[in-house]
Amino acid sequence: MKNKHFILSVMVAATTLSCTDSWEEHYAVPAQSTTTLWQQISDNVELDDFARLLQSRGYDKLLDSDQRFTVWAPKGKIDTSLVAGGMMSDEEITTQVIENHIARSLISVSAVKADSIKTLNGKLMRLIGDGIHVAFNGVRIESPNMECSNGLLHIVEQQVRFNNNIWTYLRQDNDLQQLCDYLYGFNRQEFDPNASTLGGVVGGEKVYSDSVFITTNELWSRMGQLNTENTSYVMTAPTNQAWEETVEEFKAFYRYPEGIYEHMGDSVAKRRITEYLVRRTDSEEPLPYEALITDTVDCSNGTLLKAEALNIDPYETFVQDIVIEAEAEAYMTKEPSNCEATSVFVVTGKNELSKNRYMKLVATSPLLKPTVTYVLPNVLSCKYDIGVVFVPMNLTKNGYSSVIDPKDGRVDVELYDDYLGEVYKSTGLDIDGTTIDTVWVREEHQFEYCDYYPNREKLTDSKLTLKITGTAKRTETTLSRDMYIDCIVLRPRRY
Repeated sequence: MKNKHFILSVMVAATTLSCTDSWEEHYAVPAQSTTTLWQQISDNVELDDFARLLQSRGYDKLLDSDQRFTVWAPKGKIDTSLVAGGMMSDEEITTQVIENHIARSLISVSAVKADSIKTLNGKLMRLIGDGIHVAFNGVRIESPNMECSNGLLHIVEQQVRFNNNIWTYLRQDNDLQQLCDYLYGFNRQEFDPNASTLGGVVGGEKVYSDSVFITTNELWSRMGQLNTENTSYVMTAPTNQAWEETVEEFKAFYRYPEGIYEHMGDSVAKRRITEYLVRRTDSEEPLPYEALITDTVDCSNGTLLKAEALNIDPYETFVQDIVIEAEAEAYMTKEPSNCEATSVFVVTGKNELSKNRYMKLVATSPLLKPTVTYVLPNVLSCKYDIGVVFVPMNLTKNGYSSVIDPKDGRVDVELYDDYLGEVYKSTGLDIDGTTIDTVWVREEHQFEYCDYYPNREKLTDSKLTLKITGTAKRTETTLSRDMYIDCIVLRPRRY
């Protein structure tokens, strides 16, 4: 199985990696030879250690095939302990050592001054020449450009150094095992037809003579491409204890009811933590927390900071205000009842209204009470102050009207928690009809269970709802039963 990031085609080398004076010399196709790379290596007693290593993982067969490679074969003893890590198996270590010395395609070192080569394990290795000798990642090439039937062989003085990037270092540090196990758990192998070699069509199906598989990880698109050398990152990596402590702290905000979702809190908490661990080296945005850093590790694609404590404050990061726009129909469980509902856009007063809109709910009869119900998705299992922002009657689409006499109002609000089967009522709440007014329906309300579901298809699937009803009596001529609602606000309370 081969990683896409490990593939170096002649075209890629020409367009992105080559820094040489002569393309024709540097990437010259060798004369036809009847000896394969494996035969050349196995026949050379100075390469016995490398040959035994190749055989142990089946690379002898790969280098004896008709696929084209370039090999930098080290003389003398191979020391796999230079790559060893507490979380890497012997097979993984051996594979890294082997692939550190092999690249796809034909890479001659004639006339090289400076170049970068991507080996099978995804490492960018420097080729540096002084006109007499060429060095591969700092190791001198003794016998260059040995032509084989399926590639080129360069014999180097000794084993080539393994350059850890942030991703590979995680696999080598026991202190980071919990974090590593979580991140590597998203690794997947996928067949890449574009990078594979088509061998023909049999029975209408494409057949590949060289099937290339790529390693993918959905977290790379969110955290950064930590497995490549193309971008420089800074990663704060919590030690095992720091990881466990932070997971437990975050899980308190993602408490789900027992049953099908009861284990979801652990998954959501861990994914949330990863949002704060990586940033680009050139980023000017500071971290939103002060971690306790105990060690700094230089890697080929940036810096890893080992942290014994992350000290991420949930209330300064992911526990934030939730704003539900009253005019947004997606948040309504059904159409408002007993009233005519209109979404009003306000041209002036733009700094006063959320999204510059509000919902106007006018009773269709003096006998009827206008009612609207909104869902409260993404609430976390913590305390919130719950408020409804009301708008005065004289705030029209063109701004405040001098010909409309605003009236105060009165509403009843009911909070339904279907997780607990509870209803929390707040009745007779007065509305100041002369200004944009936030009416706090409930303060420090503790939600026992969160309603955070990243893959939710419809917002109205939420089990938390807020019902608002205009309740002014007909006899109260100074009050209006109509409601003008800007939004619903849920503000987290730390204590």
